[in-house]
Amino acid sequence: MNMKLKNKIYRYTGICGFVAALALSACSDDIQVDVFDKNPNEGATESLAFLSHKGLPNVEADVEVRADSLSRFICLNLTKATAVGRSLQVELVSDEDLVTSYNMANATNLKQFPIENVTLGNEGNLTVEPWRTVSEPITVTFDERDSKTPLGDYLLPVRVKGEEPDMLPGKQLLWFRVSVGKERITLKARDVQPIACVQINGTNPLNAGLYTLKNSGEPFFSQVVLFSANINWDAQQKKAIVTFNENLTPLMENRNKYIKPLQDKGIKVTLGLLGNRDGVCFRNYTQQGALDFAKEIKAVVDGYGLDGVFMDEEYMNYGANNLPPTNSTSWGYLCYYLKQLMPDKLVTVYNYDINNDFKGTTMGQPTGNFVDYAVQSSSNSFNSTGYQSFNGMDKRHWGPWSAIIYDDFDDKNYGGAHPYLSQLQTDSYQAQIKRVKDEYGVVFFYDLAAFCPNNATYIANAIKGLGSNGLDQATLAYNYSDYFTEYAKVLFNSDTVFRDGDPIKNDYSPSN
Repeated sequence: MNMKLKNKIYRYTGICGFVAALALSACSDDIQVDVFDKNPNEGATESLAFLSHKGLPNVEADVEVRADSLSRFICLNLTKATAVGRSLQVELVSDEDLVTSYNMANATNLKQFPIENVTLGNEGNLTVEPWRTVSEPITVTFDERDSKTPLGDYLLPVRVKGEEPDMLPGKQLLWFRVSVGKERITLKARDVQPIACVQINGTNPLNAGLYTLKNSGEPFFSQVVLFSANINWDAQQKKAIVTFNENLTPLMENRNKYIKPLQDKGIKVTLGLLGNRDGVCFRNYTQQGALDFAKEIKAVVDGYGLDGVFMDEEYMNYGANNLPPTNSTSWGYLCYYLKQLMPDKLVTVYNYDINNDFKGTTMGQPTGNFVDYAVQSSSNSFNSTGYQSFNGMDKRHWGPWSAIIYDDFDDKNYGGAHPYLSQLQTDSYQAQIKRVKDEYGVVFFYDLAAFCPNNATYIANAIKGLGSNGLDQATLAYNYSDYFTEYAKVLFNSDTVFRDGDPIKNDYSPSN
């Protein structure tokens, strides 16, 4: 099955990685996330200063304060590099009038966050060195949750201190939208991880959180993949960048609405990464290039509060834009540096065009050690040995079966494992599910849709695929509870339950 998503580039975020046709260069294990110049105002005729959240495109950033302290980063930027650079100081702000103005402009009801619970690194001093356009970042550290601070949503302004000339309008003030909450739910230990891959262009990812296990109340899915961001080559900057299309952009920028509710239920939310056929993806970096692009990915994961990435490589057009051909070490180096930079985040690989990239060693270790999970690409077969392509990977981290649930009722003919409900109930399919539980550890469900198109063929296929309770013919809303129960009763000794009411509509896409 081709999981390729044709994304129109809408905007890019994060720190950029480099792809270079250079000899491999040595890298230290003590990795620092450096600052790379990324100037969105290239060609500016005057040098104006502005503040930014590192790795994020807007003046707002969302922060969740729970039991542990956490840090975010801000930078000083210039629209044009100069021979003298630029220095200034920022300060935390406690100003009820300013917060009221923000609430009125954004239809929110946020309270002032107590500044005594926050510390500015380097006393708030930021400096752009000569002939650069971005400063080293400073930290904004939020203390662990103060029991005196009630649970709720807050606002923390950070602004330039004093009167500074030559500032870019609207960029002298940054906002942190702070959610003070309880610890996230941690799911009980599971032998099997059900992963839902959601095509965000059409389906609101919150739908993945609507299915729960009847015997425990926990969500059926352990992980949700937002499919997908793209990897593109920026010819002007000569860098690989992570890009969001016009559907993913508003979703990511409203993480408190679309991502946080899933995480609060204990579900890990990861970002799909997919090449866009312009000569760059995962397989043509040098060692240094892999480190640089890992930093780009980390900036996006941290900035949007995600739990990791899901890497899919299909039908790439290596050689485009005069970029290097593939090599067998690039992807391994990328995963190695991702685990070095963000060891607590998930790195999952879709087993499609991986060739022999994970069969060897990287930095003296089995390359499969740097992949948390790998899942079989969609095919009609149960891949019992695919984990052997990931040197060092425990088979409990392998998903031998990708279920294409979209094909079950929309008849898209993607191929793949797409049993109807009646087939799932047979002894042969139940035996396969039990084998996943007993020997492996992942079931991957591709394309969790929410509503059926108003088309007679699709409606008939939905009823056939999901059973008599699988479609509300009045609203055309899908209900997978019977379908997922056939998996859950083997994997978790439980039925699945769907919440009352309809699925959640996609309200973030511009076309909706």
